[in-house]
Amino acid sequence: MRTVSVVIPTFNAAQYIGLAVESVLAQSVKIHEICVVDDGSTDQTQQVLEKFGKRIRSFKQDNQGPSAARNRALDEVTGDVIIFLDADDTLDRNAARALTTGYERAIRLGKNVGVVYGDYWLVDAAQRYRRRMSVGRVSRDRLIVEPCVIPSGMLVGRDCVAAVGRFDPSLNSVEDWDYCLRIACAGFEFVKIPDITCAHCEHGASLSKHEERANAQRLKLLNRWAADPKISDAECARIRREVARTLLRRARQQIYSRQWDSVEASLAAALSEDVSLLGDPFLISYCTIYVGPFFRETMSLADVEAGIELAADKVVAVFHRQGKPARYLSAGRKLAISIELLLRHRYIAAAIDALGICLFHPGAMLSAVRTARYEWARARSIRSH
Repeated sequence: MRTVSVVIPTFNAAQYIGLAVESVLAQSVKIHEICVVDDGSTDQTQQVLEKFGKRIRSFKQDNQGPSAARNRALDEVTGDVIIFLDADDTLDRNAARALTTGYERAIRLGKNVGVVYGDYWLVDAAQRYRRRMSVGRVSRDRLIVEPCVIPSGMLVGRDCVAAVGRFDPSLNSVEDWDYCLRIACAGFEFVKIPDITCAHCEHGASLSKHEERANAQRLKLLNRWAADPKISDAECARIRREVARTLLRRARQQIYSRQWDSVEASLAAALSEDVSLLGDPFLISYCTIYVGPFFRETMSLADVEAGIELAADKVVAVFHRQGKPARYLSAGRKLAISIELLLRHRYIAAAIDALGICLFHPGAMLSAVRTARYEWARARSIRSH
């Protein structure tokens, strides 16, 4: 059986890192080594790590970001395969067994295996279960526009690491997405196993700051890949469309953090990237509605409704400045509110709003249905790729 190294980068995660290490020590198969790189923590991380003694290999460096921490670990480990784990996540007890078994099986089938991955549990900061996250089939086609997999519970072969190289230290929140896309572009395959590999902790500390940084990093990565000669014209067009969606997410973050002067600039930039947004009834929804649960837990429905009204006003201003008609604006407001009500499980109120759109804005509703069908078909084709 191939030797397994587990890599854990950490920064100021003293309250989580102990659980992460213990989850690796509790694996149902032997782990060759556990390599923890402390990226300049200023909390009690070192004291927690010292308790594990020689059962782990621990290194400390000045704060340089998660890419540099993972790269340091990759320089140190000697296993045949490497499993990544973030400091605030935990491995399922049978993760290493399931991942290595999947790797060996795929190798026997003649696949050029780069990554093996599975589903994961989503938990909160108190390790309370939220839901199972099912990860679809990962391919270059899908990675072009979305990150698809989380680094925790991801097994990478030594030959893949040798071919692709190291994580990009200039990226500090989408570095794993970039790395996976580079793996796919190098011709390696992603192998899905049916098992749960880890529990991924999603906590709400500094969410607005995190989102602002994530959007900036996402734009940096997408623009870089759009200019890469390995990317086809069709792929580039899809990336430009995703740039527009990210600019709308940036406008959303600016609306709720009250950066009023920046909202119009983000909207204008998004519309210049993707002109189809001019007739998209979901435009207001894109820049106001959060699908993730943590934001809704800290925002009232009144907050969202105010954000929708502000977004509509900003869209009108941008459209007028560009000399374009603001199509579906009234319907777009109602559609956004209906979606928010649906996400809050207020199904009757959401249905009433949706019925109103059908009655008074049938063209907008038909356009919304076409857009939703397109996105659904796209998602299905990507999952089955």
